[in-house]
Amino acid sequence: MEKLYVFSLPFSPQKLTPRLEKIFERDDIIVCMTEPIKAPQRNLPVLTHVLSVYKLWQGYQNDFPKNLRYTLGGKIDSTFLNILECLFIASYESKNDKLPTILLAIRKTDLLKFFLQVSWELNALDNKKYILISEKLNEIGRMIGGWKRGIESKTP
Repeated sequence: MEKLYVFSLPFSPQKLTPRLEKIFERDDIIVCMTEPIKAPQRNLPVLTHVLSVYKLWQGYQNDFPKNLRYTLGGKIDSTFLNILECLFIASYESKNDKLPTILLAIRKTDLLKFFLQVSWELNALDNKKYILISEKLNEIGRMIGGWKRGIESKTP
């Protein structure tokens, strides 16, 4: 086996790497590599509204008492997710299949309002938080109800 002896020569790092002034003195084009911009997915307004209320709820859930956070708080959280799921599925269903899914979303919204009322009565939510989230849920209920009436009027 033959060994090769390689001697390292002292290189001056200042001579090899360009300085910042040298790079930006010229009229160079700087390309920034980022992820490609995806077109935003067009969701229904009611779906984005429920999602914003769910994000609000996520901030409130941490303030729940520990003994209710994983029981009643978890039930409220899963009901929110069920409503989001129903609305998302209904947005892609055919006209004939939408109505039962929307009716399920209405029932889940009423159930969510009931669970929030129970949490307010148990002092897990203070008045200000309860009023804010209840008003937003009432608006969501009106939006889903309007969607239901629109489908019923179009269906013979």
